[in-house]
Amino acid sequence: MMTESLPLLRPVPDRIETTRLVLRPWNPGEAPVLKALIDANLEHLRAWMPWAMEEPSSVEAIAQRLELFAANVRDGVDYAVGVFLGDEAIGGAGLHRRDGPDTLEIGYWIASSHIGRGYASEAALALTSLAFALPHVEHVQIRCDPHNAASAAVPRKLGYTHAATLEGDAKTPTGAPRASMVWEISRASFRRAFEAAGVSTSRTLLRHILATLAYSAAKSCRGAPEDFTHFPAAADSRSAGEILSHLGDLLEWVDSQVRGAERWSNSKPGAWDEDVARFHRALQRLDDYLASGAPLHYDATRLFQGGIADALTHVGQINMLRRLAGSPVRGENYAKAEIVMGRVDKQQTPPVAEF
Repeated sequence: MMTESLPLLRPVPDRIETTRLVLRPWNPGEAPVLKALIDANLEHLRAWMPWAMEEPSSVEAIAQRLELFAANVRDGVDYAVGVFLGDEAIGGAGLHRRDGPDTLEIGYWIASSHIGRGYASEAALALTSLAFALPHVEHVQIRCDPHNAASAAVPRKLGYTHAATLEGDAKTPTGAPRASMVWEISRASFRRAFEAAGVSTSRTLLRHILATLAYSAAKSCRGAPEDFTHFPAAADSRSAGEILSHLGDLLEWVDSQVRGAERWSNSKPGAWDEDVARFHRALQRLDDYLASGAPLHYDATRLFQGGIADALTHVGQINMLRRLAGSPVRGENYAKAEIVMGRVDKQQTPPVAEF
């Protein structure tokens, strides 16, 4: 269908702010930034993006491209945006008029150094929401190469349905014919999945609880005495290392629940520092999923009352063992602590109200 006959993309915002990202149109003055981003990711992009085969381009050529992008946004014919993490450009995305008067298509790419954190899903969710804010839009599509498992995971995570696989519909970056997977979500399906009352509040609260858990666990584990991992409260009770390993199991379990693929494992303790790192990796993976906006496949209240609440209890047990081992952790007024949603690694801000 000729895009000239399709409804315009109006109104659209100057910027979209999500939990972690900012999506906004590029300006021509950012051509050096975009060039550096593309050039640093050429191998990553050329595997899937035909346009990347024409790169690298000069700064002047990219500036002209960005001028065209800006004109298209002003004219309502396309909505190409940069994806920013703070002040750092980490990718590109867009809403495109390609498949009928009531359907828009989303495209996205994320720098290789930032993949695996849910940023593509977060950007795609924001653009899906924007699309359905336009009164004429009833369907949104995402298309990808069937071999691009990471890209296909984005619409699947966001509740899109695999509508079709079109053979010979597109070309690979080298020009060979390839199929396209077509993923689609309707306005009604999106509303059911993402606009239920309380979803945003529950998600935000869960993320702050995870940040609190990360802060308290990092403090409890930091500076533990040598061989503390083998210390138990009694001969027939868990050692500190067994509790820490169990904490990793709990967070990986919660992460599997939220993704709709529940599983449990009983891990054996490893080296103390390695198990601390494993625990924080599991926290990061879970927090990334919550921040991406993907659907929760488990009730938020049950996520808390199960594995997360249990984890908070076990952090307290490690504190108790530290005191019994002669290496007590100082008390603290946690209400005054600088606990930041999204900060779930072991590097935390110093305490401000210890006693």
